[in-house]
Amino acid sequence: MPEPVSLGPVRAAGWSAGKQGDYRPLLHAKMLVAGRTWVWEDDYGIERWHFTPMYTWLGSANWTALAPSHLEFGVWSDDPALVERNLTYLLELLRFSQPIESTSVGPEPELVNAEWAPDEEFREALGDLEPYEDD
Repeated sequence: MPEPVSLGPVRAAGWSAGKQGDYRPLLHAKMLVAGRTWVWEDDYGIERWHFTPMYTWLGSANWTALAPSHLEFGVWSDDPALVERNLTYLLELLRFSQPIESTSVGPEPELVNAEWAPDEEFREALGDLEPYEDD
């Protein structure tokens, strides 16, 4: 078996009760997307990762030690549309959420859209690079 891959910190989305009368929802979804993770080294020696989603799980179980003694519901599906929709939902949720130890007042995402330089600046920067020679 390969070495385990670290999934990083637990992330939290939503809020608990805030100021008086200011109640906001906490995440209560129980969902999983399973698939294959591919890693390879490209021609430049950089590791590249790719995830191929294959299955999704939805249910009421929270996977605690007592869950087997509860009346729970769960379903696996390999329906491509549902797998893709659930993957999109979970990725959007990660972008919205933040590490659980965060001291931020609200959920400010860590993953934000980047603003790219105009094409002419990009071409100029590429022009400064040494050409790659294939042996």
